[in-house]
Amino acid sequence: LGVLLMLAPWVLMVFYGLLFFLRHWKRLFNGLNTTCAFSIAAGLGSAYMSGHMLDQFITTLFLALLIAYLLQQVQEVRHG
Repeated sequence: LGVLLMLAPWVLMVFYGLLFFLRHWKRLFNGLNTTCAFSIAAGLGSAYMSGHMLDQFITTLFLALLIAYLLQQVQEVRHG
C-alpha cells in the first residue's frame, strides 16, 4: 500500500502527459521534450530495478523538475 501511495503521483503525471502528448504530438515532439521523457523513463526504470532509487532526495528532485517541465510544456500547448 505504501509503494502505491508513493509512486501513484509520479505515474499519474507521466500517464497524463503521455496521453496529452499522443493527442498533440506534432506540437510537442522535439528534442528537448524527448530527452526529458527518456530521462523520466530511465529514472523510473532504475528505481524499479534498484528498489530504493526514489528514496533519495536528489533523485526525487531531478525527477520532479523533469516532470514539471514536461507538464508546463503540455499546459502551454493546451492553453496557447
